[in-house]
Amino acid sequence: MPTIRPTYPLVFEAVGFDSGLAGSGIWIRVINAANGVVYPPSDDPDYPHSLEGITERVAGSGFYGVTISAPDGGWPDGKYTGLFDDGGTPIPDTTEYEVRAGYTPPAPGGFIPSLEEIGAHLDARTLAGDERQHTFNEDTTPTGDQVLMFVDDAVGIVQSAIGVEFPEAVWPAAKYAVICRVAMAVERSEYAPETDESDGAYQRWLGEYQVALASLSTAIDQNQPGKPRFGSLPIGSVTAQSLVWP
Repeated sequence: MPTIRPTYPLVFEAVGFDSGLAGSGIWIRVINAANGVVYPPSDDPDYPHSLEGITERVAGSGFYGVTISAPDGGWPDGKYTGLFDDGGTPIPDTTEYEVRAGYTPPAPGGFIPSLEEIGAHLDARTLAGDERQHTFNEDTTPTGDQVLMFVDDAVGIVQSAIGVEFPEAVWPAAKYAVICRVAMAVERSEYAPETDESDGAYQRWLGEYQVALASLSTAIDQNQPGKPRFGSLPIGSVTAQSLVWP
């Protein structure tokens, strides 16, 4: 479960609907586990819902997503899920966010990359207007806060995939695996129409991530031979997950 600050946006996705519904035939509600529906604000307490901002991630796929900015003052603390609906059977996003005031994402250092390091690998995605920022900030798409959320998720995914604490000797390899995973999230969330292209940026980063994860696993085996992997996954399983996750 990703933990985020109250000012972070919520990103939800769901698959299983007909294609071509964006803008007219698919809605989203955000539900707080304690308080019920919190987005969108609505005069209809029985069925508040919003069409705004929902896009079909890949044309013709029936796979939809939306990024919802935090309200003024931020989201109240608690757990949040998104529920998509086309007037038939609602389909939830499997992601549940925990909003916690005072939460601080992992600080750059060790194997956790900074926004500048990520920007160095994704410079073409750091545009603000027509100028490259060489980092991610409030003027870029995605914003710096969004990319920090991707970093938080990527660190957890890489750690769970490898299943062992990273010794300092492998931090550079671990950092690159995290950067690859963040790059996949950036491409998936903001440039989704390109994700199914065999030579597109998402597919290239997916390949880089697979190689980086395998290299990291090998480096750990060489550095700590015979150390058990708690909760680790086979590399093949991890790459299969990569296809369906931002």
